[in-house]
Amino acid sequence: MSSKLPASSTDFAAGKSSFSFSKTYSEDQPELNLNNPFVSQSVHYESSYSSSVKSCCKCGNFERGRKRRKNSHESQENLVPPTHDWTGEPPAQGNFFDDGTLTYFWRAHTLTTLFLMVGFLLYEALSTEDQNVVDNTKRGLVAMVSCFVLLGVTVTPDGPFKRPHPALWRFTFTCSIVYELCLIFFLYQSTDTARKLLKHLDPKLGVPLEEKDYGGNCLLYDPSMPEDPYHNIWDKMDLFVPLHLLGWWSKTLLLRDWWLCWVISIMFEVLEYTLEHQLPNFSECWWDHWIMDALVCNGLGIYFGLLTLNYFSMKTYHWRGLWNIPSYRGKLRRILAQFGPYVWVDYDWKPFSSLGRWCAVLLLIAGFLLVELNTFYLKFVLWIPPGHWVNLCRLLLVLPWGAVALRETFQFLDDPDVDKIGRQSWIFLAIICTELLIVLKFGWETVTIPFPRHIVSLWLGILVLLVLWTLWNFYIDPHTFKVDSSMSEDSRRQHWTQVRAIETKLSPSERIEAFFNLERLKTRIAETLTTLTSSSAAIPTNSTFTTSATTQTGATPTHGLKTGNADVVKDQDSSGTSLSKRIVTKT
Repeated sequence: MSSKLPASSTDFAAGKSSFSFSKTYSEDQPELNLNNPFVSQSVHYESSYSSSVKSCCKCGNFERGRKRRKNSHESQENLVPPTHDWTGEPPAQGNFFDDGTLTYFWRAHTLTTLFLMVGFLLYEALSTEDQNVVDNTKRGLVAMVSCFVLLGVTVTPDGPFKRPHPALWRFTFTCSIVYELCLIFFLYQSTDTARKLLKHLDPKLGVPLEEKDYGGNCLLYDPSMPEDPYHNIWDKMDLFVPLHLLGWWSKTLLLRDWWLCWVISIMFEVLEYTLEHQLPNFSECWWDHWIMDALVCNGLGIYFGLLTLNYFSMKTYHWRGLWNIPSYRGKLRRILAQFGPYVWVDYDWKPFSSLGRWCAVLLLIAGFLLVELNTFYLKFVLWIPPGHWVNLCRLLLVLPWGAVALRETFQFLDDPDVDKIGRQSWIFLAIICTELLIVLKFGWETVTIPFPRHIVSLWLGILVLLVLWTLWNFYIDPHTFKVDSSMSEDSRRQHWTQVRAIETKLSPSERIEAFFNLERLKTRIAETLTTLTSSSAAIPTNSTFTTSATTQTGATPTHGLKTGNADVVKDQDSSGTSLSKRIVTKT
């Protein structure tokens, strides 16, 4: 199903372009420059007038060109044919639909799923009994988890992300519930029993690890080995170096803030210094900490992540039906774009805007670091090798969990209409806490090793400076760091109303009704009536407050939202009077 541009009939009658443009992927037609989605552009296609001017200028005969322009309606067959038949394009409607929404692969298929599940269970019920208790237990647990995941993918509500398919994000959310239940089960076991249970996943598990010490010889150039004086550097270059870089590229996409990325990167290196007396894996050379890890791996990962964020932020998000794209290259681009974001929202955490936001960002940094530490401590106390597939699966699942949880957390902090955290955030916080409890229970001898005195002094100094700076910035001299306070509560509410409207594919009129809810309308109408009653002046005909859903030049862009849909902007369109009258009448 082809998508529709959310522009009104008035815009098309006036020959104006909409807020977003559908890129025409044609082999012989150049693409339009759509880098800035907030600038309204008028697309002038080649008319008979411009075609005759171009053809005549090429010949250098202006007089013949004037005659041809005068009689252009009689000589259409001599003009250059357009590259695309724009007259055959269907008229744009007010509703915005993503292509494929009503097709077979975008439906829930609840009855079909139920039929298939019952069919597999029926096959198991009619098959020959197996007397092996261990094998029956394993198969029963796998079937139980599979049915639960299938139920979650089928009936769980969609999250904030839609691409490449909402079912993928429902699957990851259901897997997070299963993982949390498994962690709770492990929490009630003994250390030896928990390690033996992992042998059912892989018989090679349950064996003490040989931790690699990276902090032995720290010489960059070792003259004692003239055949390979840089052997210390080559020994540190293992598989984890590119994985480290790829991991920080992914974390940058999750946080969408370079300041937070660098703070977490540096703080984790400090934590490695702090905990190297507990985990030998944290013992590294100074150049391994600050050059290879912080500067090279983390720095390059953050840099490439920022480039990716800039690309997604400047891109225009308007989706056309796959079969409405004329060229194969355009179809291929559309298929690849299916694995990108549906709509892009930049994260402006603004930690210095208020004391509450500052404390929330500190808790966010602490939670992020705790997830990193749990990765190392869990494999240490449960005897899981670093390169084992169990660790890899956990890391691959933490990425989508963290992506959804950070989006829900940012919306909880920034959206005035959201008063509770999301489902994935709740589950993810429960996972972090349960993993920490497992580490404390199974590795109590490790985590209770006394800290060196200089480490205690370091963290006491950091804590005192943090408290003093918080008191200074928010109480003694408020807002030492000046923060842009132009985004008021109404502006943020308008911004998130647009985001929700685009994600739920509402029409422009429905977005306005969602933004101007009944209670706000009642309040504003009561204030207007009170003012008019107390005044003896005549009521102007245009005194009613106006709103407009516009996509023309001059619409004030909202922060962070990059999309091809129409915006809801107040008091910026001459046609808003009639719209406000309709709203008042409905109220």
